[in-house]
Amino acid sequence: MENLLVFDNVNWLAVLVAAVLAFVIGGIWYGSLFKEQWLVEQKFSKQQMTTGLSKEAQAKTSLVGLVINIGQALVLALLLNGLSVTTAGDGLLFGLLIGLVFAVATLAINFMYSMKTMRLFAIDAGYMLAYFGVMGLVLAIWQ
Repeated sequence: MENLLVFDNVNWLAVLVAAVLAFVIGGIWYGSLFKEQWLVEQKFSKQQMTTGLSKEAQAKTSLVGLVINIGQALVLALLLNGLSVTTAGDGLLFGLLIGLVFAVATLAINFMYSMKTMRLFAIDAGYMLAYFGVMGLVLAIWQ
């Protein structure tokens, strides 16, 4: 266990870059690729679709999201370092597995209880897999 929690071996710049990339992927995912489908599946009203969040709420949400991404990237970096994962392919696979087993599985339970659509689940789960995969890849090759 002691090998997994060695903060001395963490490349903090890589953690920050991986977190920012996850944030950027989210912007592309929900802002361009799946914006319309996501809004429809969320069942937002016409007014909600046009007005959206206030600037203050957007800033707060973005900041919280980035902090969470940094925490996720840090933990992923600790795991990758502790397990000596250093190739792009292994990092990508490890990130995808972590995303699948922890994020997507938890999301699936939440979606089942909240009775949201499979289409919305696919959009959100796809984003999680994409950003965990990219995080794993970046952190594995840039230790």
